[in-house]
Amino acid sequence: MRSRHWIVALASLLVLGSGEVIAQETEPPGNPPPRSAPPPAPAPAPSSDLTITLLGGGDYQFDSTLDNGGEMSVGRIGGGISLMTRLGTDLTLRTNFGYELNMYDFKGPGFAALQPWDDVHTLNISAQFVYALDEEWSLFGGPIIEASREEDGDWDDSWTAGGVVGATLRVDEGLTVGLGIGVISQLQDSARWFPAVVVEAELSSNWRLTTRAGGTAGTGGGVEAIYDAGEGWEFGFGGRYRFRRFRLDNEGTAAHGVGQEEGTILYGRIGYDPTNDISMSLIVGVTLGAEFEVESAGGVIFAESDYDPAAVVGFVGTLRF
Repeated sequence: MRSRHWIVALASLLVLGSGEVIAQETEPPGNPPPRSAPPPAPAPAPSSDLTITLLGGGDYQFDSTLDNGGEMSVGRIGGGISLMTRLGTDLTLRTNFGYELNMYDFKGPGFAALQPWDDVHTLNISAQFVYALDEEWSLFGGPIIEASREEDGDWDDSWTAGGVVGATLRVDEGLTVGLGIGVISQLQDSARWFPAVVVEAELSSNWRLTTRAGGTAGTGGGVEAIYDAGEGWEFGFGGRYRFRRFRLDNEGTAAHGVGQEEGTILYGRIGYDPTNDISMSLIVGVTLGAEFEVESAGGVIFAESDYDPAAVVGFVGTLRF
């Protein structure tokens, strides 16, 4: 039992440090397989040859003061569809399609006066193969494709692509861990390498730990502790690293350049599943250690700014059939 606790603790630290975990059925909108999208824990074979999951929701991040002047807030909405297909006794394929809209509002002097970007649109597509070698070991892998751009930006110059590969081990009935490696191209930057970390651990009859972090919209990795309160209710506490990099439009201070946002959200979640196929969650959290970066089309950092911790509230839901 002591060795099992060490495995869970180490894997959790890797997840938060890497900030790279794939969106799964329980993940919020806007998170379908992102630029940095490691795999899910091996899914059990679906009861039918095709399982469809619809995702939707969003969040609002309240006003926060920018260190280099001004304030900002942002609303995020998104949705997606996940198709899990059984290709054979030991092989499944999960295909994900997702869309996210981030609506930024900058106001005031300094960095905000630049009005670096407004609405940002992101499309995600990925395919994830999972092959069961035996009852304990499974292999996973597949491609990741993404396009992210400001409104009126060029779609043609907004695409990135990559892939991920790795393996998972079912240690016992209540613990599955996995590790892999992924790579994804970046707009005006070198390729991004990342570890792919999987943890699914039952800590007790009511508590479990998962890397299917159920926070709000955004790409990146996370970990969540979940308490099962019974009768369809659960309470989650977790953290998620969020990273976005997108093509800017052809006007403004950094025309056809690149914008970037990154930070960490810590949150609490109340979830309710009225049926086995419907899930809903209300999320309240705070964004920490966040920063913006504006890069010119020539690759020069034009402006950057951190921003103060900001409150976040959101809602997510899934429907499976």
